[in-house]
Amino acid sequence: MKFNLIKVLPKIRDLYKLPRTKKRFDTYLKLLQGESKTDMILPIAGYNPMGKELATEKVEQLIYLKAEELVEKELQTINKIIPTNDKRIIQIAINLIDDVEGAWSNRYTTDYKSKFEIAALVKRNFCTPCF
Repeated sequence: MKFNLIKVLPKIRDLYKLPRTKKRFDTYLKLLQGESKTDMILPIAGYNPMGKELATEKVEQLIYLKAEELVEKELQTINKIIPTNDKRIIQIAINLIDDVEGAWSNRYTTDYKSKFEIAALVKRNFCTPCF
């Protein structure tokens, strides 16, 4: 199998620039599920669609730190090192868990789910490292 990064941070930053209204939530759902609304097409379920300024600041920090570029570089190294006959491509997308001001996630249950309730992600060949 190979690993590929899906760059989501700029999309989330743009989402967080919208006012916290139903339009923002609908925009989030469109990113998550696309037009069909029948499946997850972008693994961003960890993000709080109604995240407050703190979440926006953290996304900006990840962009400033070039987090996605660093992950992409490491994935390229991993893809070269690990030989495999498996033709799957695992799509990686950084997720930011907002459990401070957003009331979207609980730190402990989210941590548990990220390790043990991953069948839906595996089925779709997604991997979502959480910050």
